[in-house]
Amino acid sequence: MASDTLTEAAVGDPLLKGLDQTFAAYHWHGDVFDVPRGAVTLASSSLTACQAFRYGKCAYGFLFHMEVVPEILESMLRTFTDELKEEGMNAEEVRRQAAIHLPTLQAIGKRVFQRWAAWLNGCEKI
Repeated sequence: MASDTLTEAAVGDPLLKGLDQTFAAYHWHGDVFDVPRGAVTLASSSLTACQAFRYGKCAYGFLFHMEVVPEILESMLRTFTDELKEEGMNAEEVRRQAAIHLPTLQAIGKRVFQRWAAWLNGCEKI
């Protein structure tokens, strides 16, 4: 888990408005991307310059994981032990940090995903 920071653009964003500006997000990625030309960066971290973006009114990209629950985490820890070792990480420490931060991240994910689902109907009309 790493700390993500929302940008000024996220303050008025339909999905992210009202969230704390900084929160612990779950990261499990070695790949990064260039933000599409014309997109607005919504979140960043010390690990990655862009953790979330919006392109136009309805297209979003998220690099951090809001969908993680303990079962998903356990599966990832079992499946990707080599990646953990490569990064010098310890599965027990990941579990310990997750126990602290996952409840807040899950609340953020629930809020964002509910807004997204409710908002999709309007995007279909654009």
